[in-house]
Amino acid sequence: MKHKLFTLFIIAIAITGLQAQDLQIHKTDGSIITLPLNAIDSITFANSGMGGHWQPCPGTPTVTDIDGNVYNTVLIDDQCWMKENLKTTKYRNGASIEYPGTNSSAWLYNTTGAYAWYNNDISWKEKYGALYNWHAVNNTKGLCPEGWHVPSDAEWTQLVDYVVLQGYSNDYTDPNGAGNALKSCRQVNSPLGEDCDTSDHPRWKEDTNHYGFDEFGFSALPGGNRFSDGNFFSNGYYGYWWSSTEISSFYSRRRSMNYDHGNIYRYYESPNVGCSVRCLMD
Repeated sequence: MKHKLFTLFIIAIAITGLQAQDLQIHKTDGSIITLPLNAIDSITFANSGMGGHWQPCPGTPTVTDIDGNVYNTVLIDDQCWMKENLKTTKYRNGASIEYPGTNSSAWLYNTTGAYAWYNNDISWKEKYGALYNWHAVNNTKGLCPEGWHVPSDAEWTQLVDYVVLQGYSNDYTDPNGAGNALKSCRQVNSPLGEDCDTSDHPRWKEDTNHYGFDEFGFSALPGGNRFSDGNFFSNGYYGYWWSSTEISSFYSRRRSMNYDHGNIYRYYESPNVGCSVRCLMD
């Protein structure tokens, strides 16, 4: 939001014909930086999500799951999140999570906890993590590492509310929306260029109006999902993340982000659907 206001200030000088000799930058700490205009060669608006103000969780820059997978962390408000989707194949007590693989019937009727690799192809593991049904989320053996948990719907709401308070709306039509602020900048033909502009997975599909700029370091990537019938859908297009909140025996809460929308959706899902998981520190 602030970079837009700064842009408008520069445009206003051009439109009104003001004979400004200096550029004044008013910082949030109250200080002012003054630069002579004739000393400025060009102005570049850097994206803070590409190495900006976000930081790892103090004292916990990484966390390791029971399988030995290492995840970077990010502090957003007072919440410590994993920066990546979970990819463990075991609960934190060491017990194996069921892997139905190509057996769609075993996936459909699982009620104790199961995971899948997208299209039953383990090569997607490092790119987008695993897809878990909600029974794995709800298993008392613990899906996340010790000291971490699957966030509740209220904890997801806390994240979204914080991002909105920073000036990013939750309007799906807004390119400056909260979802785009939480998405990884990796996208086909991203206008941010450099490493953000890529067709290599993991990344988001191209869209004319919406692109991730990763303002907060959350780096959301679209792992797609696995339907209850065993079919897979939307890898590279949509990201779905479970919450630990159950609505009824038929539905539980989840969040999602779309390649062509700017917001974060709050919806419900059948417990036999496979979604990504982001863990939150206790």
